[in-house]
Amino acid sequence: MSQKAPTLCCPICQSPLPLGPDGKTLTDATKKLLPFCSARCQLVDLSNWLGERYTVPGESTDSPAPEQPEA
Repeated sequence: MSQKAPTLCCPICQSPLPLGPDGKTLTDATKKLLPFCSARCQLVDLSNWLGERYTVPGESTDSPAPEQPEA
């Protein structure tokens, strides 16, 4: 029983990544863009990070300003 390899999809547009002529391996152009399908999707992802639409879970590092001793 042969298993079909999982289809790799772009995390931005969910389209399947283009495969080479054999239908099994990624093309060199696709490998340069991984995990995205296009330069456009790479830029959309970068924009999301720079626009702070993505967050990394964890405790906040914002700490209140230290109190100044009274003179």
